[in-house]
Amino acid sequence: MQGRSIGEEGGISRRERRGRFRAYGPQPSASPAKRHRRPPTLLVALALALLVLTTGCNGETSPTTAPAGRPDAGAERETPPRVLTTEAVPPHDIEAEEGVEHQGTAPGETSVVPVEVKGVVTDVVISIVYDNTATRPDLTADWGFGCVIETGDHTLLFDTGASGSLLLANLATMQVDPVDIDIVVLSHDHHDHTGGMESFLRRNSAVTVFAPRSWVETRTKSIAESGATLHTVEAARSLCEGVLSTGELAGSPPEQALIAVTERGCVLVTGCAHAGIVSMVRAAQAQTGRNVLLVVGGFHMAGHSPAELAGVIQELETLGVERVCPAHCTGERAITAFAAAFGDGYIPAGVGTVIRFP
Repeated sequence: MQGRSIGEEGGISRRERRGRFRAYGPQPSASPAKRHRRPPTLLVALALALLVLTTGCNGETSPTTAPAGRPDAGAERETPPRVLTTEAVPPHDIEAEEGVEHQGTAPGETSVVPVEVKGVVTDVVISIVYDNTATRPDLTADWGFGCVIETGDHTLLFDTGASGSLLLANLATMQVDPVDIDIVVLSHDHHDHTGGMESFLRRNSAVTVFAPRSWVETRTKSIAESGATLHTVEAARSLCEGVLSTGELAGSPPEQALIAVTERGCVLVTGCAHAGIVSMVRAAQAQTGRNVLLVVGGFHMAGHSPAELAGVIQELETLGVERVCPAHCTGERAITAFAAAFGDGYIPAGVGTVIRFP
């Protein structure tokens, strides 16, 4: 079945839409042994070294025009253009923050303990509504991240991007009504992940908000005063049936990620992965006792060298990660490396990307 953009679906209900969309591109087979044809890690490292020579020191490529829609499921796999608006540039120096992630990939100082998993979800639908790139010209890209996660019984907004007006505009174009969202999860206290919160709460304050405990009181106070139910999160905990928070993981700043638990395995959604993407995958697996099969969000790897990128990719593969959708602060060079290494398990990110798991 051909993949289609949400905007092409006309007047169907959101629940009907959930059953009809999958991430564009071939899906992984049921047999892990035949999951992907991945090049050896050494070849990936050599390819990355060649990429640095051909693209320059920072490995970034020039932005291009967004395609009219998502490619057909049967089409030859190519990395789609990554579209930047004039505002879609980092407001702070990513390179300066890379020291935390470069210290290694083992879990940091945060104590990781198993958490009681209260039920599982049948499937998970993730729609990216805020990102540096866009997959369609009727959606707007901007520096930041946000996605809507549907589990059947609940609809969650994970991060709100930098601009409330832009967030609401993208939600409207993608036919997502803010009133349908009942839970908001904020990964960490950076404006490009929380800037849209105030505007969202003006549209729907009848939500439960989970924010990191490390936030200053003035930040959480404004959420509580809006009428929303606020929970501050320090340790790993259940958010709703089949969905958990990793709790605050050590990073600069501390950050929580979202885990959706299915019978087949877990989906991990990250904002920026300031704690290190491998550390966050390990924490999620230790907390749930299940493998993380899909990782979506910012991986914060723009400053990694080719050797570091190859090491992270190898560790994620060793941990059993099958599919990746690197977005936001991951960096073009790292995204290219993930696409080469994961093959059919790589999902191009951008506003308008919709992923269904499993």
